[in-house]
Amino acid sequence: MPTVQTYLTIEEAANAARISKPTLYRRAKEGGLKITKLGHRSLISAADFERWMAGLPTKDDAQAA
Repeated sequence: MPTVQTYLTIEEAANAARISKPTLYRRAKEGGLKITKLGHRSLISAADFERWMAGLPTKDDAQAA
């Protein structure tokens, strides 16, 4: 049985990360976050998004530096 992969729209991902859509596109361009085109829609795999978010520095990381 095939597995179902969940995707987020750019707007959903930007809202979840609390950043603007242009910032999300910029971060994707820098690497680490893959945007998939489906017709006219740009989508991000929910699993990739979660991995990307987990790899971001936290407030505690910034304060420790």
